[in-house]
Amino acid sequence: MTDVIVNITLGVQGIQTVSKAEQIATLEAQLVEEEQFVQTLRKTLSNASFVNNAPEAVVATKKQKMDEVKARIEKIEMELRRLKR
Repeated sequence: MTDVIVNITLGVQGIQTVSKAEQIATLEAQLVEEEQFVQTLRKTLSNASFVNNAPEAVVATKKQKMDEVKARIEKIEMELRRLKR
């Protein structure tokens, strides 16, 4: 019986809790990074010289990456709204 309690206690000791404020701070930092990345992609894709001279696959990859980053931004914003309620 004691062995089981010791094992449970040891297992619980490894769990770290993250405060709501820490979660919000982390998400806000991620949001800034993602928004900066979108700006970089937007600038690249608005460069007519790049779009006209780059292989179609490269331009398509940049556009796909932009969509992926925008989706991550949406998820981060949703999570921030939920945490800030």
